[in-house]
Amino acid sequence: MFSKFIILFAIIISVVKVLAENKQLVKTSLRSGSAPAQYNDITTSLIGQYVYVTTDDGKIYGSSVYGKEWFTSAENVNYNDFITTDYTGRYVYAIGSTIAKSDNHGQSWVVVNKNDKNWSGISTDRWGQWVYAISRDSGLFVAADWGNTWTHRGPAAGFVAVDTNRYTYSEFQLSGPDSNAWAISSANDLYNTPDDGVTWNLVASNKFGNDKVLSLETSDFGNYVFVGTESGKLYKSVNHGVSFSVVQNIGTPITAISCDGSCAFVAYGTGDASKNVAGNLYESNDYGTTFTTSDYGSQVWTAIATSKPGNFIYAASATGFVGKIH
Repeated sequence: MFSKFIILFAIIISVVKVLAENKQLVKTSLRSGSAPAQYNDITTSLIGQYVYVTTDDGKIYGSSVYGKEWFTSAENVNYNDFITTDYTGRYVYAIGSTIAKSDNHGQSWVVVNKNDKNWSGISTDRWGQWVYAISRDSGLFVAADWGNTWTHRGPAAGFVAVDTNRYTYSEFQLSGPDSNAWAISSANDLYNTPDDGVTWNLVASNKFGNDKVLSLETSDFGNYVFVGTESGKLYKSVNHGVSFSVVQNIGTPITAISCDGSCAFVAYGTGDASKNVAGNLYESNDYGTTFTTSDYGSQVWTAIATSKPGNFIYAASATGFVGKIH
C-alpha cells in the first residue's frame, strides 16, 4: 500500500509539468476526419494524459498524449458502450454485451465476462483493482481482482448509473463516512458501498421522483454527489447523498456529468441522440452553485471526462469531440 501512495504522489507532482507544457491545447479539436455514428463514452487518467473513447460503430480509440494524437485501440467489438480507466491509464475496462479489459494502455484487449446482463455502466477505483459493473435488470457486479472474477452483489434490481470514489476518509485517518462506489437503481434509489462492494447501503429512496436518471458523478471522498435526469434537472448533494437540491433545470436531458477531484469544477452535457435534439455544455467553478454555458456550441453531447486536477476536460458528442484546459 505504501508503494502505491509513492506512485500516486509522483503522478500528482507531474501535474505541475503538464500544466506548464500543454497550455496550447485550449479549445483544440482532438480528432478530425469522418465521425462515427456516435461517441458513446469517454474516460481519462488522473492528469488527463491517457484518454479513451467508445463509438457506436464498434470501435475504441485511445490517446497517450493528451488527445493530440490517436490510435485505434479496438474495432468490431461488442464492448463499446461504456468505458473507465484507473489513475495511470494502464487498466481500462469497457462494457457492452460483454466486459473486456486492457492492462497495457489500450494496446490489446481480453474479454473477462462473456455474460450479456443488459449492462448499463462500469467504473473502477484509482488502481484499477476494484471494478463495478451494473445491469439494467440483474443488479450490481463487482470484481476485486482487476476484472478477472465477477461476483453478484447488492440488491437484485435494475441499475442505471454507477461511479466510484477515489479515496476514503479512514485511509487518511480523517473523520467522515467511507464509501467506495455509488449506484442508482431504475427506481431512483441511491446506494453506496463502504467495503469495496461487499455490502450496499440504501442512502436515499426515490429522491428524484419519476424523473429518469441518466448520469451520476461524485467527488473523490463522496461528499459531493451530482445526478442528472431526463427532464433536464441537475441535483446536488453536499452531505454524501443524504439530501439533494435542484441546482439546474434546463429542460434538456443531462446525459453526462464530470468534475475534478473535489468537485470545485463541475461540467455537464445535454442533448438527446435518440431524437437528434442538440444541447450544450455547462461549467461551474464554484462546486455547482452557478453555471455558465460553454462556447463549444450546440451539439448532442454524450459524455464528459475531467482530469482530477481539473486541467483537462474532454467532451464527447454524437459528431465529434473536443478538449480544453480549465
